[in-house]
Amino acid sequence: MSVLDIIIIIPLLWGAYKGFTKGLIIELAGFVALALGVYGAIKLSGYTSDIIKKWFDTKPEYLEVISFAVTFLIIIILVHLLSRLIDKFVKAAALGIFNRIAGVFFGILKFSLILGIVIILINNFDKKATILSNETKDKSLLYRPLEKVILKIYPSINGFIEKQTAENNKPA
Repeated sequence: MSVLDIIIIIPLLWGAYKGFTKGLIIELAGFVALALGVYGAIKLSGYTSDIIKKWFDTKPEYLEVISFAVTFLIIIILVHLLSRLIDKFVKAAALGIFNRIAGVFFGILKFSLILGIVIILINNFDKKATILSNETKDKSLLYRPLEKVILKIYPSINGFIEKQTAENNKPA
């Protein structure tokens, strides 16, 4: 196990702890909100961009990032509000320890998704492997598997990030 693996394990353990304390419904909703937020922001930020253009005078180079962030936040807030309502019903049903143990699973899953997105960002912004060498990434037990999983879940995320990077690096 490498230092990179330990750095990856720490947020996963935090996710397990938060999952245990929050329970299944809140953690499941957090995972769904994150997954839908990223997916929805990739797919729907164009519509949000059109709305923002109508209301505000925004520079084109910032418009896509702003529309992505706004779409992402709206989806997360809506799912979070729905999850709080559902959580009230689950607490009334008194599922107790099952709710907490299942919350651990989804807490780890949610933080795995976050770490996977961070890995994709690192890979896209560090193409010359100056932040993390390819050797370090290959020696890690967790880095490459998380990278593969996130690319299976969101094959379009890599293309979206590359498109944003290419547009931001265009000469003026």
